[in-house]
Amino acid sequence: MGNTEWLSSLAGKELKKLRRDAGYTRGQFAKLINKSEQQLFRYERCVNKIDIDTLINSLIILDTDIALFFTRITKIYNKEEDSLCRTPVINI
Repeated sequence: MGNTEWLSSLAGKELKKLRRDAGYTRGQFAKLINKSEQQLFRYERCVNKIDIDTLINSLIILDTDIALFFTRITKIYNKEEDSLCRTPVINI
């Protein structure tokens, strides 16, 4: 998975978490952002990349600080990327 796909995947996963934490079903939230339930499912599962307008509108509806959202996914991305790059230490 490339960097842009990885970031999109993280954004979709975080959006799903925020939606669930706010108590919205996928159907309820899809109506609020003027998307089909199927399209929201695709965003959350990273089948389709979410466009910036939809993402920001979603964050506003979820009363989520946009800067904090991007800071959070950047931290997760950096942490996961770092763990993939580490070489295991083998003591002989």
